[in-house]
Amino acid sequence: MGKCDEAKNRGVEKISKGFDVLIEGAALNIAELKKRKLNPEKHYDTSLKKDFNWVKYLEDLGSEKAKAILDFINYIQNECYEAHEAVLQVATDKAIVYYTNGLSEVLPKHFTHIDVRKILEGKPLGGDNSIFNEVKREVYKVVGWGENNDLRKTFDDPVDTAKKVTNDIFKAAGIPIRL
Repeated sequence: MGKCDEAKNRGVEKISKGFDVLIEGAALNIAELKKRKLNPEKHYDTSLKKDFNWVKYLEDLGSEKAKAILDFINYIQNECYEAHEAVLQVATDKAIVYYTNGLSEVLPKHFTHIDVRKILEGKPLGGDNSIFNEVKREVYKVVGWGENNDLRKTFDDPVDTAKKVTNDIFKAAGIPIRL
């Protein structure tokens, strides 16, 4: 595990612990109000001097926790991984010069360039206009899979498809967490 992953995991753990204390407290308050046969969705709070919805507060905490984790992961992606990506790109470029005996220095860049970002994004066969993706689009046309075909979406981006399915399951189950 790299340093970026370690930093990400430590940060997510700390964010989770901070929110979990609040979530547990809200859940305990809801349970106590229900035990006393009081409505946790409309309970008068003497310190606020108004009605307070503990159920909505609990849902909001779950959403805020998920958002805070996602924001932190995006920050790590932007700051930490990009620094590593630059080093990997230079190393890859040097390796290409070495393995082509310098020929890559005289050829147009797109002939021998390997985009490390695409590999790290899970597209080892190139970007949207690579020859592989052009052939793949033609195969999709022949098979009859249009742009909105679910099977095509799964083949094109299995990770995103799995996230969407998981989020739909969480939403249907009433779990306030999103990936």
